[in-house]
Amino acid sequence: FSAPAPASAAQPMAAPLQPGMGGMDLGGAMAPMAAAPPIAPTGPAPMTAYEKNGLRITFTFEKPADRAGVTIINATFQNSTAAAFTDFIFQAAAPKHFSLVLSPASGSVIGPAGSNSDVTQTITIQNPMQVAKPLMLRLKVQWNTNGTAVQDIAQVSSFPPGV
Repeated sequence: FSAPAPASAAQPMAAPLQPGMGGMDLGGAMAPMAAAPPIAPTGPAPMTAYEKNGLRITFTFEKPADRAGVTIINATFQNSTAAAFTDFIFQAAAPKHFSLVLSPASGSVIGPAGSNSDVTQTITIQNPMQVAKPLMLRLKVQWNTNGTAVQDIAQVSSFPPGV
């Protein structure tokens, strides 16, 4: 047995192909590659669930193929004002025939507009009885801004088809 060749003597490795950069044909010349089709979203279209007092709540949805009757809602909380929202709390409730699990929020401070400091939170909804009733959520939000407490309750019932 001989010792392995040192790394400097190794055969040069081909650079990995980059998407959209073309591929090699058998003659070594670059051949254009067709662009890959866009990846389809895994759930219904996103929606603005709440927009008031400078707070915008956007819901995006996932429908896991391996979990019948489950919808995962990813909530993003954004501030459009010049002052931060502190002590932010989000609560959600669903009708009795749904099971709702609210994960902890990613933070309790939503920075001012343009600060790129959104807060996110996941809501997992299960329809264990596969009841064909539309989803409805009651939302409660509260926060402080410039020393003032803000609190609001809203109902969301106009979910996109498939939720």
